[in-house]
Amino acid sequence: MRIRTEPGTARPDGDGRSDAAPGARTLRAAALAGALALAACGGGGGPSPGDGPAAGGDSSPAVSRLHLDYALESAGEAPIEADGAVALPCPAAGCATPDLRALAGSGGTRTRGGFGTVTGTTGGPPLKAVAGAASATVSGATFTRHGLWRAHGWAAVETGTGTLSATVDGQAWSGSFRTAHAWADGAASGTNPSGSGGATWRGVAEAADTATFARLPGTAEIRIADLSRPLVDVDVDLDDGGDGVALRWTGMRPAGGGFAKGTAGTDRIDGRFLGPGHAEAWGVFDTESHVGVFGAKRE
Repeated sequence: MRIRTEPGTARPDGDGRSDAAPGARTLRAAALAGALALAACGGGGGPSPGDGPAAGGDSSPAVSRLHLDYALESAGEAPIEADGAVALPCPAAGCATPDLRALAGSGGTRTRGGFGTVTGTTGGPPLKAVAGAASATVSGATFTRHGLWRAHGWAAVETGTGTLSATVDGQAWSGSFRTAHAWADGAASGTNPSGSGGATWRGVAEAADTATFARLPGTAEIRIADLSRPLVDVDVDLDDGGDGVALRWTGMRPAGGGFAKGTAGTDRIDGRFLGPGHAEAWGVFDTESHVGVFGAKRE
């Protein structure tokens, strides 16, 4: 978590403390991040995603970290801004990953590249988190879900905005926040693609810019050049309204129907093959500047 103060104040040290603001000296970013994570996750609790390889045959959803930033003000104190990412405390069976296939044909849904799509907005309940001498409350939140689905999988990017308040050593702070996270779920195959020749999966992607929290739609392509010795390559291309964003991962050896590579916040990808005959491939990515999902159909 990076803590920033306004120009003219002392630079915070690695503990998020600033000599220029007594409130900032004891600000516990964990309390704020915890409240936002609970809001994004519907108040759930449980295991968090890690940076290890995708588990073979793992039927739990793939979930990115929660990216967030917030700005706080308090009377007589220097304003504080912070950004970073935290693991979502979401239970494997209920990290706000509803089966979006149930929405097929309902109002507000569309199709793109053979995939169902939906954009919906929900509100979050007031939530509170405590860390040491600090507490934080999300008093109002709105989350927008950009969802995708096909026969065997579903995924979404969710962005949030809202207001929060915090108390640090009796000092009241208030401000606003933004968040983004991604998840993918479905019927995991549990086995690796095999055979002779190669295979290609093509589909769509959704992402959020972790600096602006803007939505970026895109396309995805997954390839295995030689099924007898499978290595997975993934291309994700995002439309940012300009030159585009090209994300690439190569040479991933699948294990138990899953593939993974990289470090969260730099170049992380977690994917799985879904359905009979490895009909689809779904996953999440968490890079230096984007968090998102992809879904693709075998050709």
